[in-house]
Amino acid sequence: MPEVNVSIASGMPAIPATGEGDSIGSRIWHREEVREWMERTIRGECMHLVAKQKRREFRLGFVRRRILPGLVLASTFPYARILGARELLATAVPAIRQALARHGIGALEVALTGEELAWFMKHNPELVSLPANYAPVRHVVDLRQFGGEDEYLASLDSRIRWSIRKSGRMGVRVRPAEPGEISGLQSLYHQTMKEKGAPTLYGPERFGLILQQLRPARLGDIHVAVANGRSIGMAAVVRDEHSSHLIQVAAPQEFRSFRASDALVFHALAESLRRGERFFDFMATSPGDTGVAGYKRKWLAMEEPLRYVVITAHPMRMRAIQALRWLRRRF
Repeated sequence: MPEVNVSIASGMPAIPATGEGDSIGSRIWHREEVREWMERTIRGECMHLVAKQKRREFRLGFVRRRILPGLVLASTFPYARILGARELLATAVPAIRQALARHGIGALEVALTGEELAWFMKHNPELVSLPANYAPVRHVVDLRQFGGEDEYLASLDSRIRWSIRKSGRMGVRVRPAEPGEISGLQSLYHQTMKEKGAPTLYGPERFGLILQQLRPARLGDIHVAVANGRSIGMAAVVRDEHSSHLIQVAAPQEFRSFRASDALVFHALAESLRRGERFFDFMATSPGDTGVAGYKRKWLAMEEPLRYVVITAHPMRMRAIQALRWLRRRF
């Protein structure tokens, strides 16, 4: 079999701006503005690999992150889009492993979902097989089935409609966030994560860059729920003309009676419908998190399987990364 040559370089590969877009928002994550947002938010470097075998080749973008000194992980954040000869991936794994090692990268996590995963499930299912009792998913609303905001609202469960109406009766108003509110947005996020027992993984630049760079380019927005003159919740999306991706909802427990989360999610979904988008992506759900999965399903979001192909260059480093993740979840 002809040798596969793999090289790694900086930057994301360009995706042609043609067609109707897809549910994973491929074009969004490869845009220059979003690339800069990702690099500064998760403190990584956007890169891509090129795998070639005679006349066949594919390109795959990823984000390289230093987890700890000596521990470097690469991942296709948030989803993978393989440009070119997908069928070459399985054959290219040994060469990819060597290229990762040359660049000091412990492992590459390739997150396959949507159209990408469907192709591999049909043509190369052994590459995306899963351990028993492990089934990560994401949740997506197909907006094409609704004629507009009113039809979507009427299709929701009566309990969700009641919650949205209650929020309105209590005086909750959802409006766009202002650049001067970045510290307040971060505070809402931090307080919500603390109440959930989860770490605050991101700093205020995550929200600041959405407002300062992505919003002017129509690539993202942040909504704020306000009641009695106070900000009681926030929701952030990254988007293009075809899809929105809900990257954060935060509403502290002290405002639970205002149903701010429901008001924010409905507002974001309604805006996607008004914009004529095709998909609304609630993003990944951790395996076993039945509460979050159930909440997303209430919005008529359908489960989409999510598979991770992990190409490990340094097994010991990858085990260290997995141990660190376990500790973060526990503590």
